[in-house]
Amino acid sequence: MTMVLDQHEVDECAAMHNIDPLALRSQTLLHIPRLSADGGVPGPGDFRDEMFRLAALLQARTKNTAHSEQSAKADCLDLAPPQTELTLDHLEFIKLDETIAKKLHENFHYIGSYRPGFHFGYLDKTSGKIVCIGSVALCDLHHVLDKIKDNITPQEAFTYTRFFAFRWAPANTFSHFTKRLSSHLIKNFSTKILFTFINPNLGFNGGSHLAAGFKPFALEEGTIYMYFNSRYLTMRHLIQTHGTSDPIKLRALLGDSFLVSQEKLLPMEILAKPLTKRANLVLPKEPYLFQRPIL
Repeated sequence: MTMVLDQHEVDECAAMHNIDPLALRSQTLLHIPRLSADGGVPGPGDFRDEMFRLAALLQARTKNTAHSEQSAKADCLDLAPPQTELTLDHLEFIKLDETIAKKLHENFHYIGSYRPGFHFGYLDKTSGKIVCIGSVALCDLHHVLDKIKDNITPQEAFTYTRFFAFRWAPANTFSHFTKRLSSHLIKNFSTKILFTFINPNLGFNGGSHLAAGFKPFALEEGTIYMYFNSRYLTMRHLIQTHGTSDPIKLRALLGDSFLVSQEKLLPMEILAKPLTKRANLVLPKEPYLFQRPIL
């Protein structure tokens, strides 16, 4: 099945629901493989219905977040742009608490699930709005750590787990923020290298990451999408919730409401950003080829 979305339709649907078009497009591409998980052959109308279903869910999440009494600032999690155009000079690097990070991960980031770790962001010093969030965690990818163990300890390797910037963020926010984040990690955690995943199945090419100093490290084959009650769930979430990412065991646990995509998906790309000269030694001449682990 060829997953084709009309970007004009995505933009119109996002505007109708007052949600981020990139989040809508990414969520739709994550969920389209669900439509053929039981052997069906969906068509363009099914793609469109799925997009509107997800748009309604994203809209509800956004409204709930924006009006939540638990928000640290009444308008800090708001899609509306500030009244004046932002520049990078307006932004302050801050640490975000878990409550705010969880809301941003679940309600604005395209994956839609919270990933614990260390959370930082840029704050517009004038309006008090959060402009972007970047979250990291200690790298727990054992197949990756095995390749760098002669030069870098597990405590010196982090994974860039989430990044989200509102559409009105200044140009080059990602590169600027990543540079500031890298300096913070070096100073406070003695971090030597930063890893991240790129999913080319969602149309991401890693261009912003390459411009920010990331280098190709590995390809991870065996990408599958898993769903429960019509919702895409990450492998990590399934492990944390049910103790396994094995599709056979999960189907036995969750029944017919659990589905696994049958589409042939492109490998995930693992990129690495060395933060010291020594860390450059772990970069391979050609990207490693890994098989996605089942845990």
